[in-house]
Amino acid sequence: MMKVVGRIAHRITLLLILVFIGLLPYKSISCSCQWVGDFFDVAKFTKVIVKVEIISHTKNEHDFEQILLTKVKKIYKGKEFVSQKKLLFKRDGGASCAPYVSHFKIGKEYIIQYDTSEIHSQDKPIISLCNCGEFYLGTEIK
Repeated sequence: MMKVVGRIAHRITLLLILVFIGLLPYKSISCSCQWVGDFFDVAKFTKVIVKVEIISHTKNEHDFEQILLTKVKKIYKGKEFVSQKKLLFKRDGGASCAPYVSHFKIGKEYIIQYDTSEIHSQDKPIISLCNCGEFYLGTEIK
C-alpha cells in the first residue's frame, strides 16, 4: 500500500513540475542559436568592429531589456557606420542568446563587433548584442 502511495505522489510531483514549466513565460525559456565561430571568423562578415569603454548598464524592470552605454575609443572597421562617440547595446530577456550586460565591467574596455542589421533605431542607434559566436573580446594588458 505504501509503495502505491509513493508512486502516485512521485507521479503527481512530476506532473506539477511539468505544468509549472509549461506556465513559465516564453521569455524565460533559454535561447538557441547556430554558433558562427570565433572572433576572427565572425569578423569576416560583420560590418563594424569598435573598441569601447563601458560607461554604465541599466535594466528596465518591466520588460527584462538591459542597455549597455559605451564610449567609442577606436574604430577598427566600419567608420562610415559609427557616427557617434557613444554607442548603446541592448540585451533582451534571453530569447536572443545575448550576454548579460553585467558581464561587461564598468570602466573596462572591450572590442565589440556587430552587423548593421543589428541596429534597431536610426535616430538613437541601439545595437543588439549577440552570443552565438565571439562578438566581443575583453582588452586587458598585464
